[in-house]
Amino acid sequence: MVKFLLKVIILFAIGWFIYAKFWGNEKEKQVASNIGAGFSKMGEGFVQMLSGTKDAIIIEANKGTFQKALEKTTEGINKLNEMSKNGSLKTDFSNRIADLEAKKKDLQQKMEAAKRLNDAAQNEQLKKDFNTIAGEIEQVSKEMEKAKK
Repeated sequence: MVKFLLKVIILFAIGWFIYAKFWGNEKEKQVASNIGAGFSKMGEGFVQMLSGTKDAIIIEANKGTFQKALEKTTEGINKLNEMSKNGSLKTDFSNRIADLEAKKKDLQQKMEAAKRLNDAAQNEQLKKDFNTIAGEIEQVSKEMEKAKK
């Protein structure tokens, strides 16, 4: 019953927004424009948040704290999953997110191997790999922002 009520409220809000945007009087059109601008700012904030995730991954990787970089990578991928499941995107990003998950697992295996061998060359490669996946997370985030309905 609660789910149904929430769905009805959401549908009503969307319907009102569309009505006000196209057929409402000047005051209603202004309110609808303000609401639309608010959603736009929220999307921009999400992209900035993921950009901050990229920076955090790179900082942790460059410090050599790969476990923290892996945690930040996981957080970034989880945020992408949340946005993908939101249902407000024109394009399906599940394959791209699955690729990022696979790369994260590969990084985790490389990280464990580097920890056992304590090899400086492998540590440098891990830094490069974390920088690469951080850039990919940011790129997918930007593409998701552009693909909003």
